[in-house]
Amino acid sequence: MIAELRTFLAVVRCGTFAGAGDSIGLTQSAVSSQMKRLEAHFGCSFFDRTGRSSELNATGKLMVPRVEALLRQFEALAQDDETHTPHVRLSVGAIATAQLSILVPAFARLLQRGEPLHLHIVPGMSIELMDQLDSGALDAALIVRPPFGIYPQLLWQPLLYEPYVLLAPAAWGGPSWEALLAERPWIRYARHSFGGRMVDRFVRKRQMKPHEVAELDDLDCLVALVAQEVGVAIAPAAMTLLPLPASVRMWSLGEHTFYREVGWLQQRHPKEPAVMARLLQEMQQQVEALNAAAPGVS
Repeated sequence: MIAELRTFLAVVRCGTFAGAGDSIGLTQSAVSSQMKRLEAHFGCSFFDRTGRSSELNATGKLMVPRVEALLRQFEALAQDDETHTPHVRLSVGAIATAQLSILVPAFARLLQRGEPLHLHIVPGMSIELMDQLDSGALDAALIVRPPFGIYPQLLWQPLLYEPYVLLAPAAWGGPSWEALLAERPWIRYARHSFGGRMVDRFVRKRQMKPHEVAELDDLDCLVALVAQEVGVAIAPAAMTLLPLPASVRMWSLGEHTFYREVGWLQQRHPKEPAVMARLLQEMQQQVEALNAAAPGVS
């Protein structure tokens, strides 16, 4: 509820949902959703809604000093009791393949340098994390670039380009990746993920009709199924999957290779810009190290 309370005060300060959204980097619909959640939580209404306008009612006016006092107490909890050094608290979403390979090493190096940072890592799929960022529940997210573009109140920083490859059991020979996909069972990368949508478009564009036997969004499980000779799969060569098990071979898509872009998405006006910038710099250095150590694709 902390994010909702902060947004509530922004509405009070700016006078409108749209103005509050502009001041804190949220869409008007995201502000409205937060206020509805806040009212549902307390079981009362804080605004008189008439048409497109919302005016603070008597209950809402009574809440203002209470919310201000509560947020002051909350901010005081972020102080280190011994040194009185404020700890910056960030909530960052991350897709599974980027948590261990990019975010965790970068965060660890910041802590080793004495950065007073408390990080809450929220796992999830890219589309879910993007919605949480837009609603104010997250400060930033490490996700696959959305195919429909970036909201204007958010900033995108690309970090990593991962080529899509065909994964097949090492025991299954074939003249090409096209032949393997046409002749063997297919394990589909889930279409409700940004990355899975790219695979779906690729297959439909080439008018391929492979025999689908499974659909899932967990890349580790996908690799495990390929290793068990359940089928073949088109998937990104994510760093956390490498090196692959000896029982799995990675086939290049050659001239048809396409890529997923993994990057850092944050509010255009973040609450802790200096710390966010240092975390991003550490992630960029981590990606450089991963690219230098990445194996080739056969």
